[in-house]
Amino acid sequence: MNVWTCRSCGYTQNSSMESKCGKCLTTRPMGQTATYKREATAGSTAAGAPAEKVAFPYLIKDVRFMSGSAWTSGFLVAKAEGVFLISEKDGGALDPLKVNDLPLPDGKIPAGMGSLSVWIPIECVKKVTKSTTAGYTLEAGDGKFPLRFSVDERPRFAALAAYFGHPI
Repeated sequence: MNVWTCRSCGYTQNSSMESKCGKCLTTRPMGQTATYKREATAGSTAAGAPAEKVAFPYLIKDVRFMSGSAWTSGFLVAKAEGVFLISEKDGGALDPLKVNDLPLPDGKIPAGMGSLSVWIPIECVKKVTKSTTAGYTLEAGDGKFPLRFSVDERPRFAALAAYFGHPI
């Protein structure tokens, strides 16, 4: 699909033949060519690289997340039933490598585990969104869980989100 994005307001044009933005009527600068969006196909990420295989437990290191009103760092560990956000501050009580031994909280809502760690059942995840900055938001139950990943870990999180039916 041939599209171009207005540099003034960010509106996406559906045709490269349009010379003016349909929203703010800014004229496309001379020589600005259309931006071609590549549609993601099944089994690939938006960048065109093959999607990573997801095998449980699925560990993503160096995750920053908000627990309550405080930012903390730690691990994201996924199981088929849901996702653990494990804070480094919880120490040895919640070992990300022994996640299969952890008892799952009852209920279908996010639950605290330890002082800052959180369990999020997959059936309560409503959507996963990517912000314009380097972050993501996982909306589950009545809460939102802002997440930040290193550049190397972002494609791994995108593969996990797609596996659970929330492609980014």
